[in-house]
Amino acid sequence: MIDPAEHDSHNEILDLEKFPNYLVRNPRSIVQFMTALAEKRCLLSVFLPGGLSFVSAVLSVADDGSWLILDRSPDETLNDRASRAETLTCVTRLEGIRMQFHLDGAERFPYDGFDALRATMPEVLLRLQRRECYRLTVPLHNPVSCRITLKTPTGEPRTTELRVLDISAGGLALVVQPEQLELHPGATFENCQLVMPEIEPAAVKLKLRNQFVLESRSGAKSIRAGCEFIDLPARVATNVQRYIFKVERDRRTLQPGG
Repeated sequence: MIDPAEHDSHNEILDLEKFPNYLVRNPRSIVQFMTALAEKRCLLSVFLPGGLSFVSAVLSVADDGSWLILDRSPDETLNDRASRAETLTCVTRLEGIRMQFHLDGAERFPYDGFDALRATMPEVLLRLQRRECYRLTVPLHNPVSCRITLKTPTGEPRTTELRVLDISAGGLALVVQPEQLELHPGATFENCQLVMPEIEPAAVKLKLRNQFVLESRSGAKSIRAGCEFIDLPARVATNVQRYIFKVERDRRTLQPGG
């Protein structure tokens, strides 16, 4: 089984209809991509209805291309939910390119002496290769945070500072403890400050796009809140891109041969 601790995936689910130019519908091409995912053992996030998710991988693809086998979750409750769900959404990256596809449910299936999940081959695959969609996982040693100010029931302003998990020119993902912030689908946060290293805090507006439950090794639960920037000022967008570039440059410098 895949160890979730080895996979730091904070991917938001995209609406496929918004990216018609990046959809793959040719069955042979889809099988080829699924086979590549299996051969490279690319980790993927499997999202279930209700906001739950687990880390998996494509283990095998049928010779006739009719189905694929996914690694199961170490949590049997999630496996049960996956086998009962009508739709599963999978998000991964292949050679740095984001891929997303939907599965019409899954069933338990024996594979190599252990239980796995089998699903029919997806009919549509999103293969999104757009520079502006590049999403950086924020390193702990070079953190980014977001301060959100809301009014309390008594009318007093209350500011909550949240850690940013990942960031792009289009939005960011926040780690939220249930007691920190009340989240409603589609909520807009008008009074926010984006805090990046060596840059003055910048005023931004955010719209909540999705939320998923995260669980640590100790069992502690938090919420990953995926947010979109609303009318992001050009200056702030430039600073976000500079931050991403700097982190990636430093990361390459630290790599052997970098």
